[in-house]
Amino acid sequence: MNFLMWELMKYDTQLTELLAELSFIAGVSYLLALAVPYVFALIVNVKVSLFCGQPSFVQALKTAVYSVTPVWLASALAMIPKLGFLVVPVGIAAVIYSLVLLWFGLATLMKVPKKTRIGFFISALCSVVVLGFVVIFTLSAVGSMYMFPFEVPDSE
Repeated sequence: MNFLMWELMKYDTQLTELLAELSFIAGVSYLLALAVPYVFALIVNVKVSLFCGQPSFVQALKTAVYSVTPVWLASALAMIPKLGFLVVPVGIAAVIYSLVLLWFGLATLMKVPKKTRIGFFISALCSVVVLGFVVIFTLSAVGSMYMFPFEVPDSE
């Protein structure tokens, strides 16, 4: 009986450690999801004066948050296993709608003239792609830290 209790406690400890690691990764991904629109708004606010627009951090933040919202909502669909077959088509539609919102948001809220609008849109889109890669690399580094922990060998 004592052996059985010891084995159950060992698995309980492993499960607790796994849940703690997954909670940490989920917390980091949540913080990054909140930070990306803010950083994107900072970048757009800096770049808008290069394209003859009106810099306003509040308007840039509105543009960033509104353009990211469809992708956030579509990603919630991935949490429902029975609707897994809809993730890809809904995700593609959400990305397209996000691009449309970004196009009109940059034009309307940032007051970019028509002659520089395409260049500003492409510049902002490149910034979002770079931010996306930073988030992916950060999450993969955090995830691999738990999957392949770095252990220092003994000096003996």
